[in-house]
Amino acid sequence: MKNSRPIVIVGAGPTGIGAARRLDELDANWLMLEKEGYVGGLSASFVENDYVWDIGGHVIFSHYDAYDDFLFEAVPPTDWIHHARSAQILVGDTWVPYPFQSNLDALPEVQRRLCHEGLEQVHNLANDRSSFGSYIETHFGAGIATLFMRPYNEKIWAHPLEAMSVDWIRERVARAQSQSEGTDWGPNNRFRFPAHGGTGTIWRNAVRRLPGERIQLGTEVARIDAERRELVTAQGETIAYCALISTMPIDRLARTAGLTGVAEHIPPLSFTSVHVVGLGISGAVPEAIEKYCWMYFPEPGFPFYRATIFSKYSPNNAPPGHWSLMLEVSESSQRKVRQQDLIDRCIEACIQAQLIRHRRDVVNCWHYRTEYGYPIPTLGRDRALDALHRALEPMAIFSRGRFGAWKYEIGNMDHCYMQGREAVDRIVLGTEEMIVHDPEPMHRPGSHS
Repeated sequence: MKNSRPIVIVGAGPTGIGAARRLDELDANWLMLEKEGYVGGLSASFVENDYVWDIGGHVIFSHYDAYDDFLFEAVPPTDWIHHARSAQILVGDTWVPYPFQSNLDALPEVQRRLCHEGLEQVHNLANDRSSFGSYIETHFGAGIATLFMRPYNEKIWAHPLEAMSVDWIRERVARAQSQSEGTDWGPNNRFRFPAHGGTGTIWRNAVRRLPGERIQLGTEVARIDAERRELVTAQGETIAYCALISTMPIDRLARTAGLTGVAEHIPPLSFTSVHVVGLGISGAVPEAIEKYCWMYFPEPGFPFYRATIFSKYSPNNAPPGHWSLMLEVSESSQRKVRQQDLIDRCIEACIQAQLIRHRRDVVNCWHYRTEYGYPIPTLGRDRALDALHRALEPMAIFSRGRFGAWKYEIGNMDHCYMQGREAVDRIVLGTEEMIVHDPEPMHRPGSHS
């Protein structure tokens, strides 16, 4: 607990902050390093010309009592805005409630019949779980696959669906239904959002409650000497540690630590990059979409896969008399995005979808690209991760978080925060971690389902 060498945390996002808070509770010796000049990681927020922007359409919900307690400590109860999810999918000229496969009755007759016929055909098939692509075909049928499941997932993942596993879909993909089941499916059907400052408010407030002398912003880890248990920062400072909790992408961690013996396991790890395009718009939200929180766009003619009415989350996300629309565009090594005219193409697509009325109404544009957006659950992922963790953990290096653990299914903010706490308890108290090793971390006693 009072080791002269600190436990070093790399990254001040949800995982790193979860770890730091737990170490502080235990009165342990710790130090947190963050390469950026701000905290929050992928959950940070930015303000430009009085518009607040997140790195994508984050919504706040929880599976864990400890995370709920943290949220209400970080942001007072009166500063939360609570929402019932209203999400829609644009198919042709028709808005279909989310989840698509539970609301087939909203489709025009020809498309509805195609989907129902596909479902009848798959009743006589064994579900093929050899890949996500095969699962879609044998679980949803040709109609649902063609109209939504294939085009949307190919767009968001920018990766061949036949090269993806199905182990991640439990809370992420609704089951198919021949009868409409409404829109309440999933853990995010009710969510909350900070009234001021975006998602980043949570993490900025949390860090203010930690001892500032233990947090170094603008400090990137350049090299790790795993045998000596030392790291060297980009500024040339050498820091000795007794254990390392790293939230940097595990492929980058392995290279930074010089683990040449496990290099062959890195190629099965694939990821998407995400472009976030924010549009500040004068006037009021068009009546046709004003009730929606966000919208999905499976068709290839739209560069973005999702559009969020971000000013609906909180009216303080846009200046008075304006509203804001946040668009997400996926990119990968297999599908590059033409950046030079991306904003123009997004605006034209928004006009086509009648999300905005006129180009002249767009008075502010914001573009942010994150290299590591989402870890892709590829077929070779788990085997690669097992090998990497087996090499790292005997050297007291624990890779956790969205890209540290590299598991999309436990990559939400609540999962990541709890991963940080559990990693500390393992290091300091010797208790067993659950979330990072359990493929189904929900529905436990003491957790919220």
